Parts: sequence; C-alpha cells; structure tokens
Amino acid sequence: MSGIALENAGGGGTAGSHWERSLLGDEAMTGADINEPKYSIFTLTLMADSGWYEVATDMADPINFGKGSGCKFITEKCRATEKFKDFCYNSEDVGCDESGNIPTHCSKDSMSDGCYYWKDYSNIAPEGKKCFRT
Repeated sequence: MSGIALENAGGGGTAGSHWERSLLGDEAMTGADINEPKYSIFTLTLMADSGWYEVATDMADPINFGKGSGCKFITEKCRATEKFKDFCYNSEDVGCDESGNIPTHCSKDSMSDGCYYWKDYSNIAPEGKKCFRT
C-alpha cells in the first residue's frame, strides 16, 4: 500500500477527514467511537507533516488490525470468501480484545462499511471476566 484511504462514510466532519475504519480498526483518527484508541504511525506522521506538531514517531502504537491478512483484507474486507480474525460475522458473538483481557462483542456502526467489528464493552471491567472468541 502506498497510503491509507480516508473515511467514505459519515457527515462533513468525518467523511474525507478521518482514516477509513475498515482499514485501521481501532486507530484514534478513524471516525468511529473506539474505547481504547491507538495513535498509529499514520496519525503521528500526518501531525508532523502538518507542520503544527513535533512528534516522536517511535511512540506510535502498533496497529495489528489486518496484519498478515494479505491483499483481500484491504480490497474485500469482511466480504472476502475467507474470514478474517479482525472482523466478526455474527452480531451474537462475544469474545475478547487482542490482549486477551477485555471482553468484546460483535458490532457494527455507521463507519463500518457494513462490516462487523470486535468492540470492547464499555461497561464491563475485565477483572474476573473470561475472554474468548466464538
């Protein structure tokens, strides 16, 4: 990839001014409501390129969303014939975040391009909760 697409959904404050959620998942500059947003090299580089900020790019959060999934993850997303771990496919499914510590549920939102994502429960403390992916 030579770059990251901008969001194609949402209103004037979101479409064209945020990263495409279906490509970066839980990155802070997607237009979606994310419980534990990450600030990736993409956002830090954008901030530096604006000339308004000095950034320490070595402090970027890693983005593992779609990592190692190949080109179909980008071109076909959740509609690919193969299923990707970063998308979920049944709104009844529950699981856990990539750390294995925070309970999640399968959900979509207005920025999801019709895909379902693993979304952290905002009202459940991870202590004592068993995380699993269905």
